[in-house]
Parts: sequence; C-alpha cells; structure tokens
Amino acid sequence: MKIKTLLLALISLCVSCKSEKNEKFISTTDIDNYWKAYDKITTTTDSVLQRKYLEEEFISKASLGQKTMFRVRNCTPEEYLENIKKYPKYWNSVRENTFKSKSLAPEINAGLEKLKLSYPDLKDAKVYFTIGAFKTGGTAVDSLVVFGTEKQLLDPTINTSEFINNAFGMTSFSKTDPIKNVGFTAVHEFVHTQQKSFMGGNLLSASMYEGVAEFVAEKSYGELSKEACMTYGKNNKDKILEVFKREMFNTSYSYWLWSSMPNQFNHRDLGYFVGHSIAEKFYSEFQGDKNLAIKKLIELDYSSDEAIMKFVDEVKFFEEPMHKLKQTYEESRPTIASIEPFKNLSKDADSGKQLVKIQFSEEMDVRFRGFEYGPLGADNVLFISKFIGFEEDKKTLSFEVELEPNKRFQVLLTKFRNKSGVEIAPYLIDITTK
Repeated sequence: MKIKTLLLALISLCVSCKSEKNEKFISTTDIDNYWKAYDKITTTTDSVLQRKYLEEEFISKASLGQKTMFRVRNCTPEEYLENIKKYPKYWNSVRENTFKSKSLAPEINAGLEKLKLSYPDLKDAKVYFTIGAFKTGGTAVDSLVVFGTEKQLLDPTINTSEFINNAFGMTSFSKTDPIKNVGFTAVHEFVHTQQKSFMGGNLLSASMYEGVAEFVAEKSYGELSKEACMTYGKNNKDKILEVFKREMFNTSYSYWLWSSMPNQFNHRDLGYFVGHSIAEKFYSEFQGDKNLAIKKLIELDYSSDEAIMKFVDEVKFFEEPMHKLKQTYEESRPTIASIEPFKNLSKDADSGKQLVKIQFSEEMDVRFRGFEYGPLGADNVLFISKFIGFEEDKKTLSFEVELEPNKRFQVLLTKFRNKSGVEIAPYLIDITTK
C-alpha cells in the first residue's frame, strides 16, 4: 500500500513538473488580453474609447512575443481596430479556436522531442500564441516562436465570408485546416530559431531558409508538409524551376514567398518548394548518418548568398554551375537609359517643382517599384511629392519632386523589374541643385 501511495505521489509530482514546464515554455496571455479588449471595443462606436480600450487591455499588457509580432509584422493599432470593425462574423466564429492554444503544449512538445532526435543540438526557444493582423500564421525571431493565432488556428468551419477576394489568404488557408498542423508548424519555426539569422539576401537564400525548415520538419515530425505549394510543385517542377532560375538572384521575392500576389502559377510560396527540393536532394544523396545531413542543412550560413550558392553547387541541383547562372542573370538585367530634366550626378540642377522622367532600357512590369534612402539618409532624400507612374510604353516612369536650392538629393531605385521578372541593379540618383 505504501509503495502504491508513493508511486501515485511520484506520478502526481511528474505531471505537476511537466505542467509547470509547459506553462513557462508556452505563453497564451495575449489571447485573454485581446478578447478583453475586443469585448470592450465592440460596446461602443466612439473611436477614441476604442483606441483607449485596445491600449489598456491589449497593447500595454503585451508579452515579449506579442511585442515581437507588433514589430516584425508591423501590426498597428489602426489595423487591429479596422479588423475588428470589418470582420465581426469571422471574430465571432474564431474565438473558441483561439482559446484552444491553451491545450496545445503536449502536441508542440511531442513535435520538439522528435526534432531533438534528428538534431540533438537543439537549443531552447519559447512559444507565444499572439493575435496579429492576418499577416502570419507563425514566425520565428531569435529564440522566439510566435504564432498568429487568428490565422494559425483556423479550420474549415470558420466564417471567412467577409474576406473579399480571399483577402490575406484567409479563405484558402482555412480550407487546409491549419489548426491540425500546429505541431508541424512549431517544428518548422523551431528550425528557424536554430538557423543562422537570415539577413534578407536574394530569393535563392530566402527559399533555402524556408525550404530547409519545411524539409527538416517533415523528416523530424514524420509527416509530409500540407502546404499546397508542395503538391503543386511536385507536379510542375520543371516549369517552376525554369522561372525560378531566371529570378533567383532578385532581392525581392514577390509571389515566391510570404505573398498572395497573382502569378502565372496561381500558387503562393513556391520558394518553399524549391528550397525543400534542394534540401531533399542533398539529404537523399548524403552518405552516412542522416542526422549529420540534418545538422548541415540547419547550420548553413543563410546570411551569406555566396555560401548558399556554393552549397547548391555542391548538391548539383541545377545543370549549370551557379556562377554561370549568376552571369546570365546579370546580363539580363534591365538598366536606366536616361533621366530628365537633369542628368544623374548633376551639380547644377534647377530647384523648385520638377517633373522627373526615368527611361528604362526595356518594358517593365508596372507592379514593381522601390524607392529607398541613399547613403546620405533621410535628410537628403529626393522626396516624391506625386507619383504618376508608367506611361503606355511601360518604359517611361514619371513622378514630381520639390527641390530646394543649393542642396544635395539622393534616392535609390530598387525592385523595378522587367517583364521576365529580372530586377534592375540598385541605381542611385544623386544630384545637387544650384
């Protein structure tokens, strides 16, 4: 009897310890805070009061994970209030699901135990269930895994009828039943916390960063990815790789990653598939302990485009060597043919209101553009007072600027791309007025 009593006590102690560990490991406080704010916000139409309730009940009480969501996904108070106003049917139907985050610790822990078997060097990270602004189901930042609960905990019963034209990808995403995929997603995001920081390199590096996380999650979790891009990718691999090769050195990712932008494939996130395919080829041909293959994949230097190119060469994923593909890319980049009414690097440009016309070397895809600060920063930026856009020839871009006298102005043109999807090299406009 004493032995039985002692055994029961030990079991109780173990359960208690595990529960405490899970509570420290997973945070769901932001879910409670959000709904307290929501319930107050929906009692009034006074916008000042609504903003006050959001700040008091949700924003000011935000956990580290929620603050990270605000920062990395640029979630603003205005977006939260607008989303509450626009999607009442959705919020009413998803509420119960968001609270299910409190019971997901066992599923997540089981996935991480599997990952640790494949990658024994796994470092600790903390999971936060937060409310975002429909911008991500899950993301990883440093040692944090942050779920956007309002998106990750969807299922096909959630009312997404208010999201016109599949806004934020909510309708299509809900059909994949992502609430049943939390454990797998947690493993994917945990892989990101182990990888060297991705510093925003080219499309190839970004695709490897995501594709490796998806591949390692598959191998560790013992399930195939449920992402639609994987099924489509396997059935259309040659066609996808033909286009990817042309664009893989771009520094913007358009529809390849993290975007529902319309594209010729009618599928998003195909960069995941390409990165996954490279990882799969490396793993399948690796001789020896497969855990060493997992280790190498996780510990690649994702901050270095050159290191990723070298790895892809070693895998022999493309028929041509990477340096040759890069050379072809550079030769195919569109250029700036001319600028009016001043020449670049002019030291005596006229001041006042000016209509600037930039002539590209070929027809451009009018959906893409980028204007960034030059080396002199915000104080010397060539500020665009009115953006007019491309003319009918799709080669000529027009915008208005206001130029002060006796001052140097800069703006860096980026992300403009031709109809084949190839970007211009960053081009610095640098002028000084009389």
